Amino acid sequence: MQRSMPRTIPLLVVILAVQLGLAALLAVRRNPLAATTPQTPLIGASVENADHILIEGMPAAGAGADSARVELARKNGEWILPKYFGAPADKFKLNSVLDELAGLKRGLPIATSSAALKRFKLLDGDFERRLVLDSGGKTLSTVYFGSSAGVRRTDARTSAQHAVYTVELATYELPTQNSDWLDANLLQRDPTSLTELDVTGAASQPALKLVRQPTAPAPATAATPTAAAAAAAPAPSGPGAPANWTDSALAAGQQIDSAHARTLAQTVAELHVDGILGLQDQPQWQQQHPVLTLGIRDSKHAGQLATWTISKPSSGDYYVLKASSQPYYFQLSSSNGKQLLDASAPAQLLVSTAQQAKQPAATAGRGKAAHAGKTVHAGRPAA
Repeated sequence: MQRSMPRTIPLLVVILAVQLGLAALLAVRRNPLAATTPQTPLIGASVENADHILIEGMPAAGAGADSARVELARKNGEWILPKYFGAPADKFKLNSVLDELAGLKRGLPIATSSAALKRFKLLDGDFERRLVLDSGGKTLSTVYFGSSAGVRRTDARTSAQHAVYTVELATYELPTQNSDWLDANLLQRDPTSLTELDVTGAASQPALKLVRQPTAPAPATAATPTAAAAAAAPAPSGPGAPANWTDSALAAGQQIDSAHARTLAQTVAELHVDGILGLQDQPQWQQQHPVLTLGIRDSKHAGQLATWTISKPSSGDYYVLKASSQPYYFQLSSSNGKQLLDASAPAQLLVSTAQQAKQPAATAGRGKAAHAGKTVHAGRPAA
């Protein structure tokens, strides 16, 4: 018994050393499922420092790699699309998305295994979206967004770790088409600033030169007019009054329908472009045979004449618009193009003088009929 004790002690020492080593290893081992608090940012301050953003999706079968890829770059304080003719990006949309990205929280990890990454579509070669944020040519963060986890909720991870989190951001908020990030309001302007619209349609249609008339100041009134006087009063004037449009070259008996002219001005001012087709004219766009040409002047551009040439391509359900103020050939959806054509039609803009004169007369007639048989005394309302 006494002889076996010396032999047992070294063995016990070895076993104790192994146990202490395992305990130390377990103590320092990083638990990926409890690595962060629920309020830890997924990306953090990297978002606001980014000057280049790459958004990728998985291209459709047979499509090129660039078919689901968008690059955004900050240049001179403005965001542009460098691979999309250097066009301006929609800063309001982009800033909104950047704010959302900066606010994403890790929450509690839901998985860490390689099998989970495959199931959630968060692999390097299989993902719904991959977002890369760069600054000064160096990568700040790479984030993978995978399968949907509910309404505006997506599974995500960063390239720095395999832990998967559910974040409050839908992948559709990170589109992979350049046109979705384009500033679609490049041609928009204040409708009240428009002073002239020169309309040239098909060869068989008359050309019109619509000129906005200055709005007269509202007349001062000393007392409330009687009902009969109100019915016979001219159209309202003053800063809030509807604009009147005229064309001095019209033949006798014709005039501009100001209501429809105002509709055209509104349509022009609020036109939404749907994409950019290129910087060089293409024969199939048929810009040499436009379906509509508009000359536009407004008071906020020193009265300079801008020209829009709208054509219908030889194939495809869209329109092409070239604005003299922009280097791009814009794509207009069929509905936007048709709305502009309809509002520019002479049949809408022209009205006979006799027909126009009937409108106030009819209004006055209705006013008289409404008060027929009623006696109005000074200082006493009609019964």
